[in-house]
Amino acid sequence: MAKTNKTQSETVSNLNNDSGITLISIESLITRSHAQLNSLKKEMNQFKDMLDSIL
Repeated sequence: MAKTNKTQSETVSNLNNDSGITLISIESLITRSHAQLNSLKKEMNQFKDMLDSIL
């Protein structure tokens, strides 16, 4: 019986750790995506400026 409780406790602990890692991974992806979007926005503005200078 004690072994079952320990196993359940370890399982819950592992799930909590996995959830934390998943949240960190999601946060990292969002941060990188945000940086990529800002970079794309800057490039689009440069392209717009180039088009404006031609027209």
